[in-house]
Amino acid sequence: MENLITEKTILIVKEGNNSYLYESNNKRFLHKKIYDVINEGCNYYGSSYKGRVEGSNYLLGSIYKAPIIISETKNIIMFPTTSFACDDCMWINYAWIDKYYYDNNKSVILFKNGLKIDINLSSKIINNQILRSSRLESILKSKKR
Repeated sequence: MENLITEKTILIVKEGNNSYLYESNNKRFLHKKIYDVINEGCNYYGSSYKGRVEGSNYLLGSIYKAPIIISETKNIIMFPTTSFACDDCMWINYAWIDKYYYDNNKSVILFKNGLKIDINLSSKIINNQILRSSRLESILKSKKR
């Protein structure tokens, strides 16, 4: 099985029953559902999507749309913008976010490689997801000490 999620993965976007995977210098169309891409990434690094969600809920308290640790060793933490069922579902690699702000009723995220995306979500939702990811990263780092 080829692993698609690496430390170069920035963003995964749902496109019907397929996905786009954005990397630091590449964008790939995948004939895979976004759930399958996320689950296969989790499996590759030693767990399942369900296991990663359960782990996040244990560490952060039970929350909806929990960020998950895809890989502990590579510090890959991703969070969803919506549920998998939504047409505009995206998974964002927390480590690649440079800045974010709210403009014209959209959240705007600037990534470290210069990529910019507009998301039809409130600043509160994006801010919560980023803060939860930061907390998860902090817990992960403290456990490695």
